[in-house]
Amino acid sequence: MNESQRGLAEALYQVSLKENTIKSECISNSESLRSVVHNGQLLERALTFFLSSLQTLCEKTMEDTFVTIRNHDQARLEYDVQRHELIGLQMQPNASASAKASADEKCKKNCEKYERLKEDVKVKLKLLEENRVKVMHKQLTLFHNALSAYFSGNAKVLQSAVDQFSSNGGAESDGVAPSFLEQ
Repeated sequence: MNESQRGLAEALYQVSLKENTIKSECISNSESLRSVVHNGQLLERALTFFLSSLQTLCEKTMEDTFVTIRNHDQARLEYDVQRHELIGLQMQPNASASAKASADEKCKKNCEKYERLKEDVKVKLKLLEENRVKVMHKQLTLFHNALSAYFSGNAKVLQSAVDQFSSNGGAESDGVAPSFLEQ
């Protein structure tokens, strides 16, 4: 759409150079179309930043949390297997003390790994919830501002919204409580 409008703006400008009787109308329409093209490009940039933030949230942050959960589940299985083997060895009267000690050590290591990953999952889920709310709130607000400015023709507010997107990605809190890690 922007390319068509840009082409039409250029065509009207070229006509204004050749036709003196409609020169002012062609120039006025050409300038209006150039402004629309510029604002369309700004809105496109705002949309790109908005989608990039959503993509980061969905494809990186959430995926990282899911990987940690899968690792936690795997650690739980490994811990359960080691614990079952340890109980089996302890039930055998002829099992050597070194075999029991080795199984006990493996069981403790797997238990520690499981507990560590359990804490990691808790922290990541809490951070994911906080970030999801903060990111979505800020990005939706900025995108709404950009859309409103675009459709009202307010180029300065639109430029400001795009600048906010690009300068910090909406990182400032705007009254949102700090993360539990920041407290």
